[in-house]
Amino acid sequence: MRLSSSMLKFFYQLVNSFEYQKDNQLWRQHQSTELPQLDPIEEFDDELPTI
Repeated sequence: MRLSSSMLKFFYQLVNSFEYQKDNQLWRQHQSTELPQLDPIEEFDDELPTI
């Protein structure tokens, strides 16, 4: 019982540290690249369909 508790605690800490590291990497990557500003109106076609 004690061994399983220790293993669970270890895996919990391992997963948390991995998530923390990945979170920081993704945050830095997101800050280093600027996303282009999209114009939503540009997507619409102003021409009316022919009937």
